Amino acid sequence: MITEMKAVCSIALLGLVLLQQPLRAEDTASSKSMRPSALQFRGANATLPVAPSSDTAATVDFTPVPKETKLEGATIHLVQFRPTSAAPGTRSLEYQPPWPIAGTPDKATMRIPLRDAVASMQRVTLPVALDAIDEGVFKQWMGKRLGDGVDAFKIENIAKNPVKLNGKPTVEVTMTYGYFGRNVRHSILLCERHEGDKRDLISFEIQSAPADFQQLHRTFQSSLYSLSGF
Repeated sequence: MITEMKAVCSIALLGLVLLQQPLRAEDTASSKSMRPSALQFRGANATLPVAPSSDTAATVDFTPVPKETKLEGATIHLVQFRPTSAAPGTRSLEYQPPWPIAGTPDKATMRIPLRDAVASMQRVTLPVALDAIDEGVFKQWMGKRLGDGVDAFKIENIAKNPVKLNGKPTVEVTMTYGYFGRNVRHSILLCERHEGDKRDLISFEIQSAPADFQQLHRTFQSSLYSLSGF
């Protein structure tokens, strides 16, 4: 167990060191951030469509709770997302976010210090099982989530298992669209917590201006290897 934890944390640290670019930001104070020095969130929620969280009963509380662990003498800063009940088989998720993180019971949001960039995770419900998702189903589902103000919606790619989370299969959809005159590139990685249960999926989403997307996406996806307890 200790060896496995060391391996997961080492992969996460290595991914973040290799893939994160130095991003400039204005220092602000934020009591909700899980890092001592918070980075300013430049209105991504105000300028980009933010999909509402699922209205079904949550099994994970996405309010991040800070946690520290030791790895070969170094202190690793993680966050926990705790279960909303003590039912058998439920356990906390642990994650090492690449950016300052805050959240509510429904949704955790990472504040990327670039205009119009935001990463998040939340529980969602699909109309079909994950392995049955296709372009038509996704367009209809996503259209309801994004709401008004979106045009020129286009799916670029649907990829199966770009990463596996604790060995569980995933589907990632990458799309582009316009939002009140701004171009957006948006990725959603979907994973079932319990195989075949379309009511209990978690989405890992990142959206930004197209020019910033590739490196931000790589950093975010690398960070998912630190996720445990899924």
